[in-house]
Amino acid sequence: ATTLQPWGESKYISPPGYGPQDPNDFGGPAYGEALWLTGAASDALSALLGPDDTRCGADPNDGGVGGCGRCVLVQNPDAVQ
Repeated sequence: ATTLQPWGESKYISPPGYGPQDPNDFGGPAYGEALWLTGAASDALSALLGPDDTRCGADPNDGGVGGCGRCVLVQNPDAVQ
């Protein structure tokens, strides 16, 4: 995100809606997930995610890498609930 360059953690304030979310508060999990998180992806991962989802976000300054507004499902079989 160009607005966070140079990165200064003390300057970043995440909106409450970007915090961890319980899928059950939004109609339930689709893939058995227990937690939804948001985060920033590297350019390499963003490129794998495909073009920006313009319904959810876009970064016109990313050089066309894409990935904004896309999702990744991470499964950890060793997670403890």
